[in-house]
Amino acid sequence: MLQRLAFAAIFWSVTLGIAAADPVGTYSVEGVSAGTGDRYSGSVEVSRSGDRYIVEWTLDGAARSGVAMGGAFSQGSFVIGPAHQDDLMLAIGFSDQSGFGTATMFLQPTGSYEGFVVHSDATLAGQETWTVTAR
Repeated sequence: MLQRLAFAAIFWSVTLGIAAADPVGTYSVEGVSAGTGDRYSGSVEVSRSGDRYIVEWTLDGAARSGVAMGGAFSQGSFVIGPAHQDDLMLAIGFSDQSGFGTATMFLQPTGSYEGFVVHSDATLAGQETWTVTAR
């Protein structure tokens, strides 16, 4: 257990030096749909509004909207809370025309975000990758 925690701390310390942590920006999206396994693509825009992030997707022409909190290391612990420019992950709640769901996206050393998506109409998780197109 301690080895995994030490590895995680080293990984995130290195990540901070490689990629800008602030998740605000525009990204291209590639994903695998929760439940069906169908591939999709599109874009997502992340903006900060007060203590929250606003997340707006356009996926194969369909809209999905969400709000998020951020997560980062603080005083030796990983904490989730109000939006901040040092956030390394996003915990997102969203809705679209077929229901609602959650997504958890983590900053990668390349500056992209990768994570998992669960949806109210599916019993299996999907995956998304966000690649920066504008900051």
